[in-house]
Amino acid sequence: MEMEAQIKLKNFEVARLWDRLCYYKAVNQEMSQRNQEVVEETRRLRQIRKRRQKWIWGSIATAVTLGSAVFAYSYLHSGKTSEIPLHTTVSDNSVTQNSDT
Repeated sequence: MEMEAQIKLKNFEVARLWDRLCYYKAVNQEMSQRNQEVVEETRRLRQIRKRRQKWIWGSIATAVTLGSAVFAYSYLHSGKTSEIPLHTTVSDNSVTQNSDT
């Protein structure tokens, strides 16, 4: 009789431990799934940040390039106009000519 009681007690203990093991497996699976979702979300946000950062740096580079081009054009353009005289004077005949004619 005592042996049967001990067997029942041990079976009850085994069943309780088995249930606990199944519960921990389920919790572990849930946590693993959540962790995977968080990793994927973090990766997605990182990619969005990288794309945005590339776009911003590309815009800055474009602005600098265009600014440099405008500056160079205005510098070169102003240099050419100052080299062409508006009035020329011929010293032999003392005649002044306009560049319009």
